Amino acid sequence: MNMVTRALLNTEYDYIPESSEWPNGTRNDVILAHKSDDTVHPSIIIEFQRAVDKAFMKRAIGYCLQASKRFDTEPVILIVCIESVEVSVIESLRKCDDLPCYTASCCYAEVDLEDYQNTEGFKNQKRKFGGLNKEDYIKEGQQQEITCDYEGRMEFIKKFMQDRAETNKAMSWELCLLEGKQKCNWNYKSANSLRMAFAKDGKRKQ
Repeated sequence: MNMVTRALLNTEYDYIPESSEWPNGTRNDVILAHKSDDTVHPSIIIEFQRAVDKAFMKRAIGYCLQASKRFDTEPVILIVCIESVEVSVIESLRKCDDLPCYTASCCYAEVDLEDYQNTEGFKNQKRKFGGLNKEDYIKEGQQQEITCDYEGRMEFIKKFMQDRAETNKAMSWELCLLEGKQKCNWNYKSANSLRMAFAKDGKRKQ
């Protein structure tokens, strides 16, 4: 871990592993977050990929967008390619000055983001949130934050469980906690404490 943080950000012993599950149901290989929990230091995404092509790069951009929402800062992504890189991808990269690898410019990500927004995955995610654009989604989160009292939190969990069940997905307390923190500023310390609070509420209402 320190070898990675030293090479990318010239720092050691400052990063810890975080959950790599995202609220949209995707998951990347490794995510490292700074111990200070501030919005100054970028998170680090690490992906191990056999063949790097444009389809994978679009997924990688999706991971970066999720990390940006969670940590409120632009992440750094390290892609470890095991076999090959598609020609169209490598043509958009340049060799690093101080590392034996390639780097992508911001304009590459912006171009691919436009392509990503035209994919079925992005459209399905937009339908999931009722067709809201980014600004509307932020406003909705702010409105929901105001109503997130105790009963609101319990209803939020029930709705999250129902949505997972409707898509044949097992309940993920980690994802539920992350989504609750983003939308309602929950202060639960762990997914287990959230699960126990919900179980206690169920016993109280019996």
